[in-house]
Amino acid sequence: MEPVSFIVSSLAYYAAQKLGDKVLDKAGENLFESVKGKLRSLLGSNEDGVEALEKVERKPDSKGRRPTLQEELNDFGLAQDHEVVTLAVQLLNHLQEKNLLPGDTYQTIMQGDGSVIIGPGSSVIFDDHSRTEYHTH
Repeated sequence: MEPVSFIVSSLAYYAAQKLGDKVLDKAGENLFESVKGKLRSLLGSNEDGVEALEKVERKPDSKGRRPTLQEELNDFGLAQDHEVVTLAVQLLNHLQEKNLLPGDTYQTIMQGDGSVIIGPGSSVIFDDHSRTEYHTH
């Protein structure tokens, strides 16, 4: 999963739980608000980006809204923001610890600038350029 996918997935999964009347703890809510707040701050006056973020929060299961937000984040360069990605990974970890992520997923993506391996219990992003690793467990 590329960094922008971690960001958008973490927001969408959490928003879906929130809309589904799941009982969510304060730690999860704080992480969700941190990711969202950091994105809003970085997007600043980019109205399309802010609108895409709000639309994913309102309708997280939409097949069209997630790619739009991913495009906005990529266009604005936020997909590579270390702090945003780290917060998103923390949120995904939290959701996984609470068993709030959808079923088991296995995916392997090999890219020229790094590789991604995703499976139940572990996820890794390895960025060859910055030598940064992001882990979910």
